[in-house]
Amino acid sequence: MKLIIGGAYQGKRAFAMEKLGIPETQIFTCEDTHIDFSKPCIDRLEDYVLACIRAGIDPMEQLKGQDLSDKVIICMDIFCGVVPIDATMRLWRHTTGLLPVFGQECRQRIPDLLRIGAATEMSRLYLIRHGNTEANLQHRYCGSTDLPLSQPGREALEKLQYDVGPVRFLTSGMLRTEQTLAILFGNVPHGQRPAFREVDFGIFEMHTYEELKDQLDRYDDLENDIDKLAEYSCRAESADYAGRILYNEKGEEVFGFGKYKGRSVAEVFRIEPSYYAWMMNGDFPLYTKKVITEIRMRDKMK
Repeated sequence: MKLIIGGAYQGKRAFAMEKLGIPETQIFTCEDTHIDFSKPCIDRLEDYVLACIRAGIDPMEQLKGQDLSDKVIICMDIFCGVVPIDATMRLWRHTTGLLPVFGQECRQRIPDLLRIGAATEMSRLYLIRHGNTEANLQHRYCGSTDLPLSQPGREALEKLQYDVGPVRFLTSGMLRTEQTLAILFGNVPHGQRPAFREVDFGIFEMHTYEELKDQLDRYDDLENDIDKLAEYSCRAESADYAGRILYNEKGEEVFGFGKYKGRSVAEVFRIEPSYYAWMMNGDFPLYTKKVITEIRMRDKMK
């Protein structure tokens, strides 16, 4: 087995392709809790571990009994630097380091295992924004709403040409990004990274500035003072921006929606762990997922 490990954007995948002769089609990229062991090369092992942690799955289980002796494993070095404040990120770092591919027994059994600092040339990164949607044309705050491209947006993209050479394409998976990729580059193989999705604007979502400004007329008791505005905005406190997780009178996080509305988040996750997995895999804002992960990890550490 060969383990290629290094920092982000240091050419680890390019090293495997150029120096080890592995074609792009034979590299499996981890994006969730599944690993295709039929491929000779497994990339982004650290993302597999993080997905398992968020789903409440032991990442060791799938690796047990697997013969990795003929595999090339690519993993980002997440073990250095300042220890993360976030409990999930600390658990991610710790759990990844415990995987069998990093074990002393594995290193002794398979010589020439580690290939650290596998960078070739500096990789070039292209960032291309999606075309306009109807919300963009109407100047609406549009984040998590999955809108298609508008007709003017399509026409504007069709006039553009990009010469980027052989690159790996990634989208957020949202409809407007998928359509943008297809118009600019055709039906090319590509991956999807949900972490690239735009944030949910909460009560601002799909509203214009003018519409939100008009709402001020409803509040006669608002004062033009920053401290008074801060106090007013905290009257109905929520733990996340979208209002999915609220605080009760005891200061405990409770659900603000669904079948467990008003119930303690930590209590629900204890009696029904699958509800946490459902939220992490669902179309909830990233910040909401961050909040419930912190609640779950805090409860586990009690």
